Amino acid sequence: MLLKKFLLITCLAFIASPAAAAYLTVGCGGDYPTITAAVTAAGNYDTITVCPGDYDESVFIENKEGLTIQSTEIAEKGPNTIVNRFNIGFAPNNGPHSVTIKGFTLNGPTGGPCLESSGDYTTFAHNTVKSGCNYGIRVNEGNYANNVHHNYVRDTNLAGITVEGGGGFNHNVHQNRVKDVGGEGCYYVWADFTEVHQNEAIGTCGNGGLNANGSEGLHFHHNVICYADVELFGADYAYVHHNQLTGEINNANSNDTLKKNRENLSSCPLW
Repeated sequence: MLLKKFLLITCLAFIASPAAAAYLTVGCGGDYPTITAAVTAAGNYDTITVCPGDYDESVFIENKEGLTIQSTEIAEKGPNTIVNRFNIGFAPNNGPHSVTIKGFTLNGPTGGPCLESSGDYTTFAHNTVKSGCNYGIRVNEGNYANNVHHNYVRDTNLAGITVEGGGGFNHNVHQNRVKDVGGEGCYYVWADFTEVHQNEAIGTCGNGGLNANGSEGLHFHHNVICYADVELFGADYAYVHHNQLTGEINNANSNDTLKKNRENLSSCPLW
């Protein structure tokens, strides 16, 4: 009797459990010729692996929780897996959760972001963004806990990496490199309680290597900013420490904490 009960419970648990995650391949004679086709076919928590190639498509992701899209190569700069753009969700705070995009070169639309997140817990990692986008990477307002790391962004029209506020908070931006972008700044951060650390910015950065734009609780540390300033612009309770920059830290509030930063360096410490 006990054995029958055990078997019944085991069978019911198996029936109730979600289907195992699937692995889909794009290119290289795999399952799908385009990333969009693979995304359409994928279920929640599936993994799509993309072989090198030039994919002339803009990929939009909706209603796919936990989806991972990754290339077969993880390069510091310039993977040979090329896509126009990735867009996770279509409106602020209206995207799927826990989507990961990793290992692509984005050559961008004429305007808009190359990598855009409107979901929570998004990860953008090991991507290269070239010219053509207004924003290299943008996390839209109202979202939380996005992780943006080990990306290389250059020659964008407005900003390198943007993390918007409007209720957004708790993002982590780390170990990225941004070079020569437009007017809003290399790192344009106005989400609250966001950690920005171990990043590099060099060259033309518009309104600053960091443009904090009134965020609250920003933690900005161990970054290197060359040929640009840090502009706190009324950020409240920012903790800014152990950064190196050839410029200055400007517009701090009395409730900000600035500690052990090296400003006005005579040369860029990156070289």
